[in-house]
Amino acid sequence: MNLFGFKKLKNNSTGKSGERIAEDYLKSKGYRLVERNWRATFGELDLVMIEGNVLVLVEVKTRINNNGAHRRIFDTIDKRKINKVRQLSSCYYSRADLRIKKLVNSYRIDAVGVLINEKDFQIFHSKNAF
Repeated sequence: MNLFGFKKLKNNSTGKSGERIAEDYLKSKGYRLVERNWRATFGELDLVMIEGNVLVLVEVKTRINNNGAHRRIFDTIDKRKINKVRQLSSCYYSRADLRIKKLVNSYRIDAVGVLINEKDFQIFHSKNAF
């Protein structure tokens, strides 16, 4: 058993667990949650949060630890994924309702990597990642 109470996490539950860990981490740093898993026809944003007066759109990558995984945790974010997240972010910001737009004056895209071990996890946060 690991810290999530599962013998082995499946891909989907690994990703969801990582998103929960990333959300809790960002909240502990003062970010406020706006939405989880916002969907458009062409993709999804994992987390939408606010830090100060900035809308922060977060891409979360989660990996089960193996040798060197921490060095490669963001490697799966290729140019295609970066372009998709940029498009989604722009789409979200342009469609945001007035109550959100009154709170923020810009947006940025962060990446959060969560590396899960059997007993704990590590978090890697890259502000303004792309």
